[in-house]
This record gives sequence, structure tokens and C-alpha cells, in this order.
Amino acid sequence: MNLDHARYFLSLSRTQHIAKSAKLLGISPTAISHGVNKLEQELGVELTSKVGRNIILTDAGIEFSRKIESVVKE
Repeated sequence: MNLDHARYFLSLSRTQHIAKSAKLLGISPTAISHGVNKLEQELGVELTSKVGRNIILTDAGIEFSRKIESVVKE
């Protein structure tokens, strides 16, 4: 698992908005999208769902964010 992709996902889970996460991390919105998509492909589950311009976490996304939050902080 790419830790950058995990960081992108955690930021997205907090802001629920790709552009806001990108701004916080100092990267492009495209990098956030691609990173989270690659993470979803690697895990074989959808972590997010798009609602208008906002992103919500799926049940799998909520569980995954809880599991990796302490790992990414280290």
C-alpha cells in the first residue's frame, strides 16, 4: 500500500471534498482522485461515493479510515 495514497484518502475522508483535500496537502485534485482510485483498486472495494461535488465514505471507507489513521500518523 502506498502511504501517500492512504494520506490522500484520510484527508478526503475528513474534508469530504477533493479540492479542499488537495489544497490542504498542496497537491492537485487529480492526484487525490488518482491516489484514492488506485487505493480502491488495490483493496478491491469502493471507499468513497460522489454526491454532487462532495465525497462521502462508504461503510468500507469508514472502516478503512479507522484502521489506517494511526498508521499514517506515524
